[in-house]
Amino acid sequence: MTSYEFEKAAKNAVCEVLRNQHELFGIALSEMQMVWFSYQLGGMKCTVYSPKMGKYYAEVTYNKTADEMYVDIYHKVSNTKISRDGFDFDADKKLMDGPNGRFYDD
Repeated sequence: MTSYEFEKAAKNAVCEVLRNQHELFGIALSEMQMVWFSYQLGGMKCTVYSPKMGKYYAEVTYNKTADEMYVDIYHKVSNTKISRDGFDFDADKKLMDGPNGRFYDD
């Protein structure tokens, strides 16, 4: 399968899953964008999005060995902007168990 064939098959698969499992209709293939693509060891993976998908986005994986495709639909929970001055480069922190998932230092 070429990357072009995978893109078309992936977009069609996403449309099918959105229609049948999430009752999202009226999304044309031309409105869908392949946002990210990877080819490794014969397998392929991509993410697909359209503004008509709202808070959903899709990840499609092609397993060459099994000759099958898997479609994962994700629901965006948040999109948080972190400015450059808020970047934390400290690798010595651990995630604390708790409702806020706060960090603490050893």
